[in-house]
Amino acid sequence: MKKIVWILFLFVGFQSVKAQSTQNKLHKPSTVCYMDTSNTPKTLNTGKPYIIVEQMPTFPGGQDSLTSYLKKHTVYPYSAKTKKIEGTIYVSFVISDKGTISQVKILRGITNALELDAEALKVIKEMPNWIPPKQDGKNVATQMSLPIKFILRDNK
Repeated sequence: MKKIVWILFLFVGFQSVKAQSTQNKLHKPSTVCYMDTSNTPKTLNTGKPYIIVEQMPTFPGGQDSLTSYLKKHTVYPYSAKTKKIEGTIYVSFVISDKGTISQVKILRGITNALELDAEALKVIKEMPNWIPPKQDGKNVATQMSLPIKFILRDNK
């Protein structure tokens, strides 16, 4: 009986080592490759707006002015107030090489609150021109996204 247990133990142990060995062969770590980019252009102009640029666009007056603009020009729809709907809407838009805003769309809205989505789109579309983004010293178009928060506050 002891011989059978030892043989079984050795067989199971051997299978375990063999499985680990096979697994190691199948899942070798990836080799890191380096590419010489000294003669390649930094960016490719595909006609689409950039996502990341060297100099991101700026709202006139900076981040504080953007926040102030949104607070001043965003109107909380009455129907959403009465339903006590709150949340954040994420809006995507393109800032052109001239600083104008286009291609405004909702990335993620608030469920059952189309009036809030409409207000977020309106406030973005009515924004003044931004200081355009730059890539390699040239003005380019870039895609941006911005959260618009709708929060109800008690007037107490």
